[in-house]
Amino acid sequence: MKIIENLDRILKEKNITAYKLEKEKIVKQQTITNWRKGSEPSAEKIKEIINYIGVSPNEIFGYNEPEADQEQEKLTENEKELLKYFRQLPDREQIKMIGRIEDKVNQRKD
Repeated sequence: MKIIENLDRILKEKNITAYKLEKEKIVKQQTITNWRKGSEPSAEKIKEIINYIGVSPNEIFGYNEPEADQEQEKLTENEKELLKYFRQLPDREQIKMIGRIEDKVNQRKD
């Protein structure tokens, strides 16, 4: 299966339109149309899309990840949104964010 076919399927599942991707400055609608006509997306565009929609590269490339897919299905919408933004942070910022969340949870326990 081609990358664009997987991307179309994933976008449909997540109710994300090409218009929304363009509006969020991820990729232009015309670029997606060109991919459907046979051109191949660049690695950088694939990376941007993966980060935005919160899926693994394996899902975009069509590799089977049954355990990861099952785990992803268990996430709530809030968890998915948090993960989407978290993945966009550099590693150092991710570590800081984890610490803040741990502090917040510990405050609630007290």
